[in-house]
Order: sequence, then C-alpha cells, then structure tokens
Amino acid sequence: MCTHRHETTARIDTERAASDTPDGPGSDNERPSRRSVLRGAATAATVGIGAIAGCLGDEKSEPTEPPEPIALADGKACDACGMVIEGHGGPNGQVFYAGDHPTDRDGPAWYDSLAELVTDRASAVDRGREPVATYVTDYAAVEYEITEAGDDRIISSHVAAESFVDWNDAVYAIETGVVGAMGPDVIPFTDSEAAESFVETEGGRVVEPDAVTVELVSSL
Repeated sequence: MCTHRHETTARIDTERAASDTPDGPGSDNERPSRRSVLRGAATAATVGIGAIAGCLGDEKSEPTEPPEPIALADGKACDACGMVIEGHGGPNGQVFYAGDHPTDRDGPAWYDSLAELVTDRASAVDRGREPVATYVTDYAAVEYEITEAGDDRIISSHVAAESFVDWNDAVYAIETGVVGAMGPDVIPFTDSEAAESFVETEGGRVVEPDAVTVELVSSL
C-alpha cells in the first residue's frame, strides 16, 4: 500500500511559497506575489506526481516465468492426429498457452511431429490463443538413432522432459532424407555445428526458428 503523504506535502510547499514574500503595512508585497504562489504550487504538484509514480512503481509485479517442459510418455496421444507419441519416431513438441487451452488438462498441448505443432499453433493463434512457451526435441542433447523402414529413414523419438528445448533456442534442419511420425519434418538442434553436420550427412539445409512457418512445413 502506498504511504506517501501527497496532500500534506503539497499544502506545506504552497504555504512555504506564500511565506517567502515579505509583507508590511502599506507595502506592495502585503500579499504573496502571484508568481511565488504559482511557483510553489508547481513545485508541490511535481513532488506529488513523483510520489504517485513511486507508489505505482512499488506495486509492479515481477514477470511470470514460463512453465517447464514435461515428459510426453505414459501413452500421451498427439493432439493433432491422435497417435501415441512415444510409439513413433521423429521430433515431438509441446506448447503451453495462456488460459484454458487445451480445456481438458492443466498442461500443454503436445504433438508427435513438429509439422503438426507448427500448423496447430498457428491455428490456435488465429483463434485468439496466446502461446507462452513452445518446446521441441533437442537432437544435440540426445543419443538419436536413424533406422531403416522400407524406403524411409526414421529418426528416433525422445519424450523425456530433459530432451526438450525452447523453440527459439534451436536451429532447424529441413528438407533432409530422414522422416518423423508424419513423414518429412524439421529437426531441431541447439548446436548449430551439430545441425550443419547432420545436413552434410542427410541432406537439406539449416534455418532459423522464424523461418519454420506453416507454409514451410506444408511444403516438405
């Protein structure tokens, strides 16, 4: 609660300004000059405004830290396609929104592919939802494998909470020769050298997070 004495300070300063002017019988300065009174009032107003600003500043709250990523194990099914996340290869991710989305849980929306995450997140934003944190698999932090399945080369899935990194802390290998749960996908790395080494082996190129748009993932 604010404890500044705004009105008292203003009154004292105004009275002080009035008393600064000498007075006496027959003097032209029998009353305080208009300039002195105005000067005192202006000073008092300035002090009052500063005190009010101090009060408001005292009541500012610290920014809220974003929630931490969670594990996507225990049968969690993708919010876009319904497939069990840990049962399929490829990068996966999770998005925390402000408010009650998704409505059936307190935690994030989760996905078994980043192509689905990007598309679903953009749709949620169009509906007025506010993403407060997005986490994706960090392939620079896990021991991943690439397995052959027919003509596909599938990169492994990692669902432990510690395998996730903030969306904006990664770069993304795109247009590579490996696939995820839903086919071609973007592969995140927090280490840009690891990402460049990956595309040297698997093809493709490396892009910044802002380049990973709905249009890009739709074209993979």
